[in-house]
Amino acid sequence: MRKTFLLGIIKNRIITGEIEITTRNGYEEFTACFNEGEAFKIDEINDDYKMDYYNEVWDCYDANGKLDLLQDGEKTKEEVFSDWSYNDDYNIIVDCSCTNYEIEKDGETINFETIGAGQHDCRKDKDFGKMIFTNKKAFKMLMDLWDCKHLKEINGEDKKKIEEVEKLLANYEEYNDIGKDNFYSFIQNNIEV
Repeated sequence: MRKTFLLGIIKNRIITGEIEITTRNGYEEFTACFNEGEAFKIDEINDDYKMDYYNEVWDCYDANGKLDLLQDGEKTKEEVFSDWSYNDDYNIIVDCSCTNYEIEKDGETINFETIGAGQHDCRKDKDFGKMIFTNKKAFKMLMDLWDCKHLKEINGEDKKKIEEVEKLLANYEEYNDIGKDNFYSFIQNNIEV
C-alpha cells in the first residue's frame, strides 16, 4: 500500500514522499516518488491565474468526464468554468496538483501548486540546506533506500529499514488520522509565505 509522508519544508515549498513495496516480476521491490509544492495565497490569485488553473483542471479530465461536465453539449466549456468558484471548489474539482493541502496561516488561505514530482530530488535544490525536516533521520534513511533500492528487489533487512522510516514518519502520514493534524500544524508553523 502506498503511503504519503510530509518530509519537510524548504522556505515556501513542502516536500512529500510516497513510499510503497510492490510485487513485480515475481519479487518485491521498493518504490518512492516525491512531490514538491509551492505555497500561494488563494486570495491573491488573479483572473489569468484562475483561468490557467481551470484549463489545467480541464485537461485532467478524460473525454467522458468532459462530456459529463458539458452535459452532453448543453453547456460550453466557458459556462462550466463560470460555475466553478476557485475558493470553494479548489479542493472539490479534480486537482492536478500532487500537493493539495489547504491551510490557514495568519488569516490567509494558503494552498500548494506542484512544481516538482516523481523522481524529483530535493537534495539538488539550491536551498536544500534550509530544509526543515519532519524527521531528519527518516529523511536520510528514505533517500538512502531510494538511491540504492528504488525499483529493485528488496530483502528482509530492506523491509525493516522501510518499516523504520514509516514508523519515524508516522506522525506526518497524510492519510493517518493522528498524523493529519501534525501534517497541517507542521506546515502552518514552518512555511514561509
